Amino acid sequence: MTAKPKRRLRISLLIAGICVLMTLIIVLAFPLHLLIYCSLNTYTKTGIKHYERLLETNDVMPRLDAIGDTLDVDFKLTQHATLLYVSTAYLLIASYDEKEYNTQKQAVLQKYVFEEEPITDSFGKTFTVRFAVDGFDFGVLSMEEYDGWMPKRFYCIGTSDREHKIAYLHFLDLDLDQIPSWEDILRRDCGWK
Repeated sequence: MTAKPKRRLRISLLIAGICVLMTLIIVLAFPLHLLIYCSLNTYTKTGIKHYERLLETNDVMPRLDAIGDTLDVDFKLTQHATLLYVSTAYLLIASYDEKEYNTQKQAVLQKYVFEEEPITDSFGKTFTVRFAVDGFDFGVLSMEEYDGWMPKRFYCIGTSDREHKIAYLHFLDLDLDQIPSWEDILRRDCGWK
C-alpha cells in the first residue's frame, strides 16, 4: 500500500472515530441531562396540619391564631427534587373581609421588617425586593433580621387590596444562584395559582 492510500485510510478512520465519539456523547448526555436537571420527585401538600408542622421549627411565618379573623386560609408545601438540588416552598394565603384585611395589612407592616433597597449578593448579582404578581404586591423580608440568604433562602409577604388577601412565603433552595423572574419562581417552584 502506498503512502496516499494509507493516509486516506488514517483520515477516514479518524473521521469515523470522531463520529462515533460524538454519537456516544449525544446519546449519553441526554439521559444525564434528564437525571441532573429534570425533576425526580415533585409534590405539593395542602392542609393546615402541614403548616402546623412548619411552625414547630419556624418562628418567622405567622401563627394561625395571629393572622386575625380570616374567611379562608390556604396552605401549600411544594417541593421539587432533582439529582442536584431540592427546592422547598411554604405558601400561606389568608382571605379576609375588607375591614379585617386593612387591619391585618397594617399589622403586617408594623410587625415585619422589609428590605428597602435591591440586594446584591457576593457574586455581584442584584435582586429586586418589591414585585407584583396577579394583583399581589410583594416585599422581601429583611435578610439580616430573618436569616435570609438571597436567593437561596428568603421570606416574602404579598398583599392584594383587590382580593383582600395576604400571602406569606418561605422559600429554600441552597443551589439556586439567580431568580430570572419572580413570577416564574412563584409559579414554577412555589405552587402559586
